[in-house]
Amino acid sequence: MAYTTLTRALKNAIIDNAVIKAGIPRRKAKLRAARADWAERVRVEALGGVQVEPDIMQQIAVINAKIKLLPRGLLSGYAFVNKRECIYLNLAGQTLNAYFNGNYKGYENPHECVLKITLQEYTLTADNPLVDEFYAFDPEYKAIHDHEKTIRMNVEATLCQVRTVKRLIEEWPEAVELLPKEEAKAMDLPAIRRETLNELVGLPSETT
Repeated sequence: MAYTTLTRALKNAIIDNAVIKAGIPRRKAKLRAARADWAERVRVEALGGVQVEPDIMQQIAVINAKIKLLPRGLLSGYAFVNKRECIYLNLAGQTLNAYFNGNYKGYENPHECVLKITLQEYTLTADNPLVDEFYAFDPEYKAIHDHEKTIRMNVEATLCQVRTVKRLIEEWPEAVELLPKEEAKAMDLPAIRRETLNELVGLPSETT
């Protein structure tokens, strides 16, 4: 097992584990959570603020309860108020969708789609603190992206120089932590102690 060939699948697993070990997914999750929190605060402001939003939600709940009393054939299947995964923003002249699950783009998967009652569109003027807060996300996003790219490129280059797991560990011993569990387990087989092996074989020979 120690001579396992470094297949493309195994290399990809090692590279992915290196990215995980470097904390990239954790940083992405933290940034996504910050963006989700930001989008939620934008949504609430668009509805009129934290004092107004609870009253709006209460009114919607009352209307929903009344709608459920209507014959099913009268219902359209669509929500009577706007419920979306994002709010379309004019952010001091820049247009974008602010996703409530914290995605940078709508196609970032797999992240659960979060639907919320929201205005369809809203404008944030340049003097709104939320604008500066949004642009503060960009440096961290770029830093995470660049760090991950560097890790993948360098680990890939290292893996291309060896053909087997055994050779990889000889060249980069610490990489054993990046191996898939089944491979790492095979590399970690306990060696027979020298004293035990000598006893089994009968070494050293008795002298007369």
